[in-house]
Amino acid sequence: MDEMFALYGEHQNLVGNIVDDEKKARSNQVKAASTGSGRASRSSTSKKTYRRADLIKLKLEDPDRYMSMQDEIMQAYADKRVK
Repeated sequence: MDEMFALYGEHQNLVGNIVDDEKKARSNQVKAASTGSGRASRSSTSKKTYRRADLIKLKLEDPDRYMSMQDEIMQAYADKRVK
């Protein structure tokens, strides 16, 4: 009977250690996935946001200017900064 209780106690300790290790691993994953201080989001919002209607109007009324801005406009579409 004593041996059974001893084995049960060892088993409980092992299970407790495994659970603690899993909690620590999850905590580390959450920390690694955090967004940080928010500086990156502020810098991305400082870029100009364009309205789609304005871009269409620019293309129709001033195609030379539109072509000169085309790289910036395409990047804005890729960054989803065109509303």
